[in-house]
Amino acid sequence: MILTDSAGTARVLQGAGDAQEGDAADPGLAIEAISSGPSGTISVSGRASGGGFARVYADNAEVATVEISEGAWAAPLPQGGAGQFTLRVDQIDTGGQVVARTETEVTRETRDELDGLLVEEVRADGAAGTVVVTVQRGFTLWRIARENYGDGLLYVKVFEANRDQIRDPDLIYPGQVFSVPLAEATDPG
Repeated sequence: MILTDSAGTARVLQGAGDAQEGDAADPGLAIEAISSGPSGTISVSGRASGGGFARVYADNAEVATVEISEGAWAAPLPQGGAGQFTLRVDQIDTGGQVVARTETEVTRETRDELDGLLVEEVRADGAAGTVVVTVQRGFTLWRIARENYGDGLLYVKVFEANRDQIRDPDLIYPGQVFSVPLAEATDPG
């Protein structure tokens, strides 16, 4: 489950009992979410076993050091233009030693690039109709709901209509084709 606070910072909450048989062992340090807010603010969050600090780097330049609290951490990322960069996080113990490290490649796209992504719409016969959306890179259920219903909170309707394809509403993939029922959006009751 992903929660956001009023500042738009994402935090993934997962209990130790949520692990499934066959899942990889706890890596100790993980990047779980990279989120951006409407004002363009960007943050990264994750989890870590033990305490200490999470030191965040973008292309090997330190951008933040934050305390690990209750097994979780969150830090702001610097704003910038589009492009790809390596995001690295080091877990630092209280003595200043690196005890764990993880990194990932991040592609930051401009708002215009995201807005220009292809959305294929096919309306069915009749007033109710359905919009068919082909997921492109950068799409979220929130965005699909906002564009089709006018409110991102209605992402649950998109999830329910496509439950057979979506295991986790926070994980959708380019190429998936979702049916978005328009009758649900216009139903006043």
